[in-house]
Amino acid sequence: ETKFRTEAESRPPVQDGEAAALVELLGAGDVVEQVKGLVAEREALRDELREMAIRAAVGRAVRVPAAQGLVEELVRARLGANDPQTGLPLREAIEAAVGAVIESAAVQTVLRGSLVEAMGSAQRRPVAREGEAAGFFEF
Repeated sequence: ETKFRTEAESRPPVQDGEAAALVELLGAGDVVEQVKGLVAEREALRDELREMAIRAAVGRAVRVPAAQGLVEELVRARLGANDPQTGLPLREAIEAAVGAVIESAAVQTVLRGSLVEAMGSAQRRPVAREGEAAGFFEF
């Protein structure tokens, strides 16, 4: 005679200490609400790590602090609200997005303008003089 066991029958019985530990871990509140809270906390940490990764990637690529905020916003817009669906890990997707944003013509113009503002205009070679003052610095 074969006896089919239900799923509840095939599991080992929960010990009283284990049940007490689970109740202590989960608290006396609603388990579903606590799990939702833990999932929300996990998502918040994930978003925070994503933002830190974006800031770090932009900081490595853009040296002018005035332009970093703009590039960060463009990278966030390029990646979208959710993680990229390109199949790349998040780090590689962020690096690819930063590279694509920096290569655009509009961002290149802003970066050049920010660089000129921060460092000054390009230095030029002195003009070679002719006449009396031409030989003044000759040795």
